Amino acid sequence: NEQFKSLTYFDFLLKRKNITMHSDFMEFKFGQLHYRHLMSGKETTLLLLHAFHSSAASYEPLCELFKDQYNLVCLDLPGHGLSTHLDCEEYPWYYSMAGFTAVVIEFIERLQLSYYYIVGDSVGGNCAVRAMTSLPGLSGLVLMGSAQARTVEMIFSLHHQTRALELLFQKLRSQKEDKIVVAAYVNPRLHEGESSQLMMHDLKRTDPNCREYFSKQLETQEWIDELQIIQDAAIPLMYILGEDDGFINSPHYRDILM
Repeated sequence: NEQFKSLTYFDFLLKRKNITMHSDFMEFKFGQLHYRHLMSGKETTLLLLHAFHSSAASYEPLCELFKDQYNLVCLDLPGHGLSTHLDCEEYPWYYSMAGFTAVVIEFIERLQLSYYYIVGDSVGGNCAVRAMTSLPGLSGLVLMGSAQARTVEMIFSLHHQTRALELLFQKLRSQKEDKIVVAAYVNPRLHEGESSQLMMHDLKRTDPNCREYFSKQLETQEWIDELQIIQDAAIPLMYILGEDDGFINSPHYRDILM
């Protein structure tokens, strides 16, 4: 089935890099949450949260880089990767920023992580920031291509107003439209390479309902002031902003952060 194909592809990537990651599922009331982990007895753990439309597989290069330094945990958010595609009539709330954040908090509590850093890409970074005040064991945070804002209006003002942004939350897309979205995620020089192929694979694995319901929840849920959370934080924080980010207007956002 599709889940087996996805898992096999991830295993192929990791095997080629000689990384022995284990695949597990955690039961939630909405279904199963998939995660990959390498708990090798290191003092510090890295919890890696992926972007919207992506999956735990996107962190394969970092797993290779850090496998001898940290314990590694890569999580598939609901509707992504091998995690459950939700019954949207019963559990629509979990396809939202608030829902994703609640899942991350519960996941960490149930794993009993105590000395760890979170690496959050895009939406994964938003979840990490929102979860900070509920994570007493969090030692630091790395945000990659993640735009923090005070309001929903502000979050969209920080992004390039492009066709890719218009398509980001569209439930049904053509192959051509999928390629436009992938081109915004992946460096143009790598469009025909492995990174682009993996992004397309992850995008097709993402539940289309997640795009639709996430967009609806952005309109109805009260936005949390993420910039204030960062300003009040007492832990180390690093931002990684790409000058050629396909979604975020990095120079404009850098001015806001400064």
